Amino acid sequence: MAFNRLSVIKIIEFILVLLCVFFHYHSMEGGNKGQLFFVSAVFGGYLIIMIGLLLGFFVDTAFGRRVDMYFSVFGGVLFLAAAYFCYDEFNGRLIQTEATKYGHWKTWTALVEGILFLVDGVFTFRLE
Repeated sequence: MAFNRLSVIKIIEFILVLLCVFFHYHSMEGGNKGQLFFVSAVFGGYLIIMIGLLLGFFVDTAFGRRVDMYFSVFGGVLFLAAAYFCYDEFNGRLIQTEATKYGHWKTWTALVEGILFLVDGVFTFRLE
């Protein structure tokens, strides 16, 4: 279990996924059910994937770099789409509630997470 640049990025990705789930929980209101389902599935699904990847890393179970690269690139695209849906939901609201504030934080956290996933995919591809 040697810590390198990619392992630090994985830990940061895990923390950002946890933040996305936290902000999503506190910003859930009515709205578009399809977008809400998509965002919930992306955040919850990648939380499970990141837990599995981190547990595999900590018990020294090797997983393929190619699989990691696919998870990263696909996750980046999904998180960028989730950030767009969150932005679409919470932008332009006239009444600023606590849920709206959490919704804006969720949007920016998902955007940063999507960019970080894409950068992780590029680093993983360059190491291959």
